[in-house]
Parts: sequence; C-alpha cells; structure tokens
Amino acid sequence: MELQEFFESTSAEYANRRVYILEDYDQATTEASNSLLKFLEEPQAGIYGILIADDKNMVLPTIQSRCQSIVFRPPMKEQLIAQLKESTDDMNAEMLIESGYTISNAKELLEQESFQIIRQAAMDYSQAWSDYNEIYRMQTSVFMPKSPLMDKKWIRLWLEWLYFLIKKHQTSASFQQEIELQMLIVEAFDLLRSPINLALFLDKLYMQIRKVVAV
Repeated sequence: MELQEFFESTSAEYANRRVYILEDYDQATTEASNSLLKFLEEPQAGIYGILIADDKNMVLPTIQSRCQSIVFRPPMKEQLIAQLKESTDDMNAEMLIESGYTISNAKELLEQESFQIIRQAAMDYSQAWSDYNEIYRMQTSVFMPKSPLMDKKWIRLWLEWLYFLIKKHQTSASFQQEIELQMLIVEAFDLLRSPINLALFLDKLYMQIRKVVAV
C-alpha cells in the first residue's frame, strides 16, 4: 500500500515503533481522507498516527470512529491577548487573537509591512464604504492587479479586520447594517477558500457592501 510505504519512510522511529503526524487534517481533501481510511481499516503493528485538527466536525465520522480523540484546551483568549500586547498595540492584539491566530503566527504577520497597510485600508474603507471614490482607491491603491497584496492571505486579513471593526462598532454602519455586513463577510470567507478570480471577487464584494450601507 502506497500510504503505508509513505508512513514507513517518513515517520519517526521510537523503540521499533513508527509515529506519523498529519497536521491540519480538518483541511484534508476527500481523496486524502479516503486513502487514510483504507489504511486505518487494515492497521499495521508498530505504526501509530496522530491527526491534528482544529475542527473535529471536518473529519470524516468513519475516521473518527477508528481513532482515539484527545482534546487540548487552548489558553484563554484574554491570556493570549495580554501576551501579544507585549509586542503590539491593543487593537492589533485583540483582532489577531479573536481571528484565531496563534501568538507565533500573529508575531510573524506583525513583522511584515503589509500588515499595517491592510489594517489602515480596512479602517479607511469601513468609514466610507458607500463612496465610489473609496472603492476606486481600494482598486487602484491597495488590491491592484499583480500587486503583492492581491493574494488570499492579505485579502483574508483585510476581511478579518473588517469583521473585527464591525463587531466593535467602529464603522460608519448602523446596527442593522452591521448584522448584514457580518453575514456578507462570513460568506466571503467561505468563497475565499475556493479557486476564484480575486479581482472579480473583490469587485463583487465592494458592490454588495455598498448596497447594504448605502440604504
């Protein structure tokens, strides 16, 4: 079996036992899950696997039934925010932790110049998102074609900033508009996981948001 051979060649060996670790398994494709399932149905002696997943619901029930589940409780958000505040301002720390970033990933983002550009872009946009001039500025000064920022990583961060600002009531939107905007952004997160044309995705989102806030 190819999967078994892969595990045997790449896993760590401890006292004649082999251990393999699959990270982010909740993001595994259907094909990968089916391959693993076949392997689990015929377990080999001395081979142990650890599947790491943030969302258990994204792992096939047939795979869960063949594994022992161990839940690791993360530190309290307040503790993580306080820790990150040692490296940045309060708003950055709160947004990053509430968006699910680890301390190490958050610090890595904070070191990049693009982080501040994206933060400022979200703050400016959220104060004038019904203005066509602001949409034009986003298209020509922030998320431009072939720009390094025209990347899912930075677009996702921009959406996370928008979502955070809306939750904190730090935008020009009314309460009812905030509810509708949150729904739009959640849908945008889902779309961003798929292969899409990023420019068209953003243009459509700008118009959807404007339709909500221009009422």
